[in-house]
Amino acid sequence: MITLKNIKIGYRLNLVLITTMLFIFVSLGIYLIKVQQKSNIKQTDQNMESSINDLELLILQQIKANEEKVSIGLNAAEQYMKTLGEILIDKQHSDVYTITNQQTQESKTVKLPAWKIKGMVVQNSEHIVDQIQKLTHGTATLFQKMDDGFLRISTNVLNKNNERAVGTYIPNNSPVIQTILTDKSYFGRAFVVNDWYRTAYSPIYIEGKIEGILYVGIKEKDLKQLKEIFNEKKYFDTGYPFIVDNEGYFILHPESEGQNVSKEDFYAQMDTAANGTLKLKYFWNGQNKFLYYKYIDEI
Repeated sequence: MITLKNIKIGYRLNLVLITTMLFIFVSLGIYLIKVQQKSNIKQTDQNMESSINDLELLILQQIKANEEKVSIGLNAAEQYMKTLGEILIDKQHSDVYTITNQQTQESKTVKLPAWKIKGMVVQNSEHIVDQIQKLTHGTATLFQKMDDGFLRISTNVLNKNNERAVGTYIPNNSPVIQTILTDKSYFGRAFVVNDWYRTAYSPIYIEGKIEGILYVGIKEKDLKQLKEIFNEKKYFDTGYPFIVDNEGYFILHPESEGQNVSKEDFYAQMDTAANGTLKLKYFWNGQNKFLYYKYIDEI
């Protein structure tokens, strides 16, 4: 029987040397694999962060372009209103309106005097706002002042039923109204009936007093365009981009648009983390996944 004792010293030394070298090579191999893995992960993280920044830039560029369009559109709308002549308040003719607070959805009835331009009643008319829409390629609204805020009396902003949102009003506690009542125009982001817009509002003066508001707006996000771009993006064969809002609804998603995920673990992790680009691991539809994300304050 051959034992280690029976092997010559030279062979034994060679065996020890070979074993030692084998251990070193295996250890070095494992080390190099781990180093390469860390390098690959770091590179992946950098690539994904770059991809997120590219998508964010796309959204911000779209918003900036819409803000510029709105500013130009308000100027065009104001010039058009001047060509129509003065608005007169006909206190001899009033109508009762059922009005709805766009924030609380509470409804009630009010009685308001008629507005007229060259004998034409402004309330519920479509000609003026539709002509402004042709000029600006955005939505347009005329508001009338009342005790609780400013009422949409003529508009082409549509509600969820695809009907003109006449009868809805902006309450006095809105930043829009608070700005208007200081004799200033309002430019910025505003929730209009049922969506976010980039907007411009300017006071309407009748006999030297603020009696109404002229509005022009463009939806802040062109979701159709964004969807086309997002759907073309693929990451590592199965990865994809999406947008989720601060209530947990998928705004854009290849399969689950409109779904609420506010109770999902990955959403909870995003919601409680600090703002910025982050990475997290989560379980979704039977698979372990990594999520790279960034909070975009502008939307």
